[in-house]
Amino acid sequence: MPRFSRKIERLILVGDNHGVSTLLKHIDLHKVVGVVAARNRPQYHPDLSDLASKVGAQFLIQPPQSDLCNLRLFEEQLEALSPDGLICHSYSLLMPESVINLVEGRAFNVHVSLLPLNRGPNPIQWAIINGHKRTGVTVHVMDRGMDTGPIVDQEAVDICDDDTWVTLLEKVSEVTEGLLQRTIPSLIDGSWAGRPQDDSVAVVNKRIPVEGFEIDLRMADDENVYNLIRAQVSPLRGVILKVNGRSFRINEYVDRNYIVKLRGNNGRG
Repeated sequence: MPRFSRKIERLILVGDNHGVSTLLKHIDLHKVVGVVAARNRPQYHPDLSDLASKVGAQFLIQPPQSDLCNLRLFEEQLEALSPDGLICHSYSLLMPESVINLVEGRAFNVHVSLLPLNRGPNPIQWAIINGHKRTGVTVHVMDRGMDTGPIVDQEAVDICDDDTWVTLLEKVSEVTEGLLQRTIPSLIDGSWAGRPQDDSVAVVNKRIPVEGFEIDLRMADDENVYNLIRAQVSPLRGVILKVNGRSFRINEYVDRNYIVKLRGNNGRG
């Protein structure tokens, strides 16, 4: 991947409250001309609008790509800001290729996995569900795919046997700060370089249902059940466990002995 010599002077930040707030800690605020939120996450709009106002940037809402009329209006609003760079962190929509082209390829994403593993939504949860022993965070170039662009930098963390998605997210968030501190300057000054992802080992995941996965204890081994439970503890809704015709929800951490006990007492809990 070639290096870019052109510096970013007019930057768009994209994400949720956590993502944009994290990025702002590592960026010259005078460079930020726009803050973008996803229309399908309205709970973040008030805080993101306030953040944009505080740094003197315009607040924009990206519609889904199926909403062609409003998508074109969104693109025109971005064009009017004359951006030459974009950084995304913690976002729920795919960025249109037209927007990536608008900043001439200087569009970057912060994805909380060791790409090419766990592309797509809920990467922290899927790292646990998939039984991975390590995960981390990746800064990569955005392209037309979902988390498929060249890797600029990565930082890894170990997944402990008793980690839930909450504790794992805390660990990943800690290393993300260090990764951004050393990587964002190169994104801004144009000295970054990327390496292609190995698609042959990529893992692509779907979004976890809001109500959580339903697990039939007869169809899953103890390890899979254990991973599914710890990947969906509160504040997620947890899992629905089916045991011998009975269904009940688990949204708190339980150890493997609890699962063994369920099998042994025919689901009486």
